[in-house]
Amino acid sequence: MSFFITALIIVLLPGTGVLYTVATGMTAGRRESILAAWGCTLGIVPHLLCSLVFTFYVYSSAFFSVVLIVGCIYLIYMGIGMLRSAGRISLDPAGNAYANTSYIQRGICINLLNPKLTIFFMAFLPQFITPQTPSYCLEYILLGLVFMLMTLIVFICYGIFANMIREKFLQSPALTGKLFRVFGLIFIGFALKGLYSIYLLP
Repeated sequence: MSFFITALIIVLLPGTGVLYTVATGMTAGRRESILAAWGCTLGIVPHLLCSLVFTFYVYSSAFFSVVLIVGCIYLIYMGIGMLRSAGRISLDPAGNAYANTSYIQRGICINLLNPKLTIFFMAFLPQFITPQTPSYCLEYILLGLVFMLMTLIVFICYGIFANMIREKFLQSPALTGKLFRVFGLIFIGFALKGLYSIYLLP
């Protein structure tokens, strides 16, 4: 039970994945926000597998820094894209002609390029697994899958809620533009925070 409570609190905390899902729900539609949630969840899979491997091997701080830099650059790219498009956002699904796979791919990239997820799994999951158990890997993966399922459900709820209040923004294009600028700045803020964390690495 402690695992479920702790994991739920962690999943509920706003991050880049939540922000992306909410933005998609408000600017594209409910179905698109669900696709975005799926993408963010799928982006967790490599981190779960890498964390399991790194549990038994020495983690490379150099590799961590390289992936983190790439991830920060991607967040800056998305943030600038939101800032540039803030004045011409359309809340009409027909005006957001992205392929369904694009929403999934963006979600995957957001989490895939965040190596902190690997560190998180390495620090979080072992606390709920019996030490020296023969089924360590199985328990590790099962807990990781449960965490992913919780992530998917919570993100979908975030996206659907964002879509529910979408009508208010339909009535105010200026407010929508301001909201998108805020989203863009937050993405850039996440990126700068990540780059600063690299500077603090030993």
